[in-house]
Amino acid sequence: MTDDHRPAAPDRAAARPRGRSRTRAAGAACASVLTVSGVVGVGLTTIGGVAQAAPAAGGCVDGPWTLGDISVQGRPDQFVAGARGRTYVWHDADGWHLRSTDATPGPHHYTGTITPSPGASLVDIRAVRLDPQDRFVVEQDGLHYSFTTHEGVDGVDFRVTGCHRSAPESLTFTLRKDGHGDDPQLIDIGDKGKHPDTDPFTVRRAD
Repeated sequence: MTDDHRPAAPDRAAARPRGRSRTRAAGAACASVLTVSGVVGVGLTTIGGVAQAAPAAGGCVDGPWTLGDISVQGRPDQFVAGARGRTYVWHDADGWHLRSTDATPGPHHYTGTITPSPGASLVDIRAVRLDPQDRFVVEQDGLHYSFTTHEGVDGVDFRVTGCHRSAPESLTFTLRKDGHGDDPQLIDIGDKGKHPDTDPFTVRRAD
């Protein structure tokens, strides 16, 4: 169940941008979801147009994850639609979640890239309450999103495969707002709503 206590919004197909090799997610509708073969396609099945992760080899589990000494586990306690210019990031038993909301006057453009470490992939990618103009794509360097955000909530959920024991997986979040790097004090992470020291920031799967 998503943070707004209802199923994630279905995906909506969008026109393919020029000059980039991508394949559409099967059955996509609503917000655009485009994938690159080999990035999220390995070890997946498709159910209802949504890529599903195959069980990880060796019984590997997904978490927990940390940002230095900050836990990223659990939805931020202060998460609320209509906050002024916030981005929320957290991990739980359902995977990873990113949300933007902004009640300051006028539309605001939230963009970013989520880059997994080598050997890891982003799977089970789902749109959450996206409008027709919002989109996200997966390319060789990770997931890119572009949301036009008002007082509502825009977001995306996903999981991470991998579990290579030689080195724990990591995710690097590069978050931008209105064409500039986001203010780390407006990025809330984990159930305590802690802030990263910088943007970009990198989280790691705990050993």
